[in-house]
Amino acid sequence: MRGLIKNPSVSVIAVVALALGIGFTTVMFSIVYGALYRGLPFEGAEAIMHLERANPTQGIESMDVTIHDYRDWRERQRSFTHLGAFYQGTVNIRGTERPDRYDGGFMTANSFEIIGVQPILGRGFREEDELPGSPQVALLGYRVWQERHGGSPVVLGQGVTISGELGEIIGVMPEDFEFPVLQEVWVPLRLDHVALERGAGQSLNVFGDLKEGVSIDQAMTEFAGITAQLSAEYPETNEGITASIGPYAEEFIGDEARGILLAMLFTVVLVLIIACANVANLLLARASGRSRDLAIQTAMGASRARVMSQMIMEAGVLAAVGAALGTGVAWSRRLVHGSGRPLRRHVLQRE
Repeated sequence: MRGLIKNPSVSVIAVVALALGIGFTTVMFSIVYGALYRGLPFEGAEAIMHLERANPTQGIESMDVTIHDYRDWRERQRSFTHLGAFYQGTVNIRGTERPDRYDGGFMTANSFEIIGVQPILGRGFREEDELPGSPQVALLGYRVWQERHGGSPVVLGQGVTISGELGEIIGVMPEDFEFPVLQEVWVPLRLDHVALERGAGQSLNVFGDLKEGVSIDQAMTEFAGITAQLSAEYPETNEGITASIGPYAEEFIGDEARGILLAMLFTVVLVLIIACANVANLLLARASGRSRDLAIQTAMGASRARVMSQMIMEAGVLAAVGAALGTGVAWSRRLVHGSGRPLRRHVLQRE
């Protein structure tokens, strides 16, 4: 420490360079890990699959699912414990205060049962909530609950206007819960399939939890048979339509976004390497300037190992302080939760 204090400018530059390199690399790694590798943040997430339609004869690899196909799939399939559906949109909520617009998820009643997450306050959706004409209800995200209602449990049963329709708040979801993508408010998916012509109406994202012991290939085989049946029964709307099944966590990150993320991670790692090289050059320059002191130590009997250990210890102190400050930089940014929400929104876009 005394040796480092003698040259404060070199020590400060080295620590700052290491802190910035370590901090930004940690932040970027957190984003990449959370988006590409961690998967969904709840138990049994590896069994959650995303299902969509395709039409190979027309060269279409990815299409959302119609309400009629979803209902037929749900009734005929045996590979999944449950099949749920949703679509994303905006939800306006207005009580006695100003109206606010939120990213909303329009969900089937069984959606939260599939992922195994329930409200921390109040109740979830029931089957009767998604019936056409049923009273409108909404679940709030934790952040919305805190910012709009101050975390008060009195919010339950509170009458509000939900997208122009009178309704009530029935529950609050856990902190950091943003399923299916980055949602903050959830309402029941209420679609009257009987009143719609086949193939018409809002298109849906379909997901489900594979039964234990059932593989993706087995599910694909079953759905190939189901889509073939529907193609024969409804040739006008389903001819050539097949089903595609894959892990849910991979569905909302396209190849372009994946490439951008990995390129950004490589870039910040390169910055860290450059910072380390610059610090090494500073320490070497400092060591050359201390040649007289080192010569005196050697003349007084200090071994080469003793001199090297002193240099290594000084570098270790710089690295430790730089790492501690870098951790602080990464923590203050917290891009994966707070200030990183716009970046996550850009990444989580389906191709």
